[in-house]
Amino acid sequence: MLTPVDCPDRWQAYRRLVELGLTCQCKAYQPLLIQVDSPGQMLQVWSILQTLSAQREVLISHLDRCWSQPKF
Repeated sequence: MLTPVDCPDRWQAYRRLVELGLTCQCKAYQPLLIQVDSPGQMLQVWSILQTLSAQREVLISHLDRCWSQPKF
């Protein structure tokens, strides 16, 4: 499945997704195209896009919740 992404930070998303091993295509003035072959890859795409688009306060709150989780 190809997922198009059109956001201001698409080049940053492209670089991170390629680092994670996802197949992507990003041309000038075009949306970022991401090859998604599994639910795990879709979760990676969602996570990267959330990180790039969320407000700083939301990201801080998320980190605080993660750090306050009980350790196993």
